[in-house]
Amino acid sequence: PNGRAKPVTPQNWALFLRGARRLRLHESAAQTEELIAGLAQVIPVEPLALLTCDELTEHVCGRQDVDVDLLRRCAIFDSATSGEPTDHFNYLFEALQSFEPELRVQFLKFAFALSRLPSANSSSGLLSWKLTTLVPNHGPWTNTPLTKLQVVDEEQEEEDRRLREQGTPIRRRSSSSSSSRPEKSKVPPTFDNVRVGSKVIAEVDGQKQRCIVTQTHALSDTVDLKVDPDQYAPVAQTCTFTLKIPAYTSVQVAIRQLRRAIVEEGMHLD
Repeated sequence: PNGRAKPVTPQNWALFLRGARRLRLHESAAQTEELIAGLAQVIPVEPLALLTCDELTEHVCGRQDVDVDLLRRCAIFDSATSGEPTDHFNYLFEALQSFEPELRVQFLKFAFALSRLPSANSSSGLLSWKLTTLVPNHGPWTNTPLTKLQVVDEEQEEEDRRLREQGTPIRRRSSSSSSSRPEKSKVPPTFDNVRVGSKVIAEVDGQKQRCIVTQTHALSDTVDLKVDPDQYAPVAQTCTFTLKIPAYTSVQVAIRQLRRAIVEEGMHLD
């Protein structure tokens, strides 16, 4: 009693530590008893003693990290793919595996408006979600003349992207530059530099579109085109647990565009 008025000395410091520890351990005893009593109205509380603190936290709050394998098991792939994941769906899971845990949690918020996965160890712990292909609302186009094309310089685009990520100003080569590699965008399109799979800027439907060449026609100097899916970010419909993924051409593109959707442009929601 009256401990506030008693100084701590070499003779009583051990007594002080025991009292401080006891006070700290029991300072919320009344509140804890009320919490347990309330919890007991909902579930049996006796088995909770079998759980560690971390296990109880996971059961109540869910997992702090994202189990990508669990997400894959819960996914329903769009019927156009016969229920099996195609390349661009696999690219999504590879991208998620490459992300740091914090970014995977942000993906949950982006795709499902959840902050954590449920704690169940099987797919029954998460509602099924649907992966479908994001289809552009224009194209494809047939028999587009070569004269309507401009070849995309993907190497230069990648270099520009790297410089932007580093915060380095982008400086274009002057027309008098002695560089041995000319800019592809300034080279006239021919069947030497335009092939199936080439990326081009095409004048179609009265406007310029970024496209991929799907077929070439040497006799008529024309090509068939489809919209380049690599320019689009994924779209999430959180109300229906649906994620629309463009048919990306590589996992590197999937990583870049998924990160863009989550971090740079915020939530792409319908």
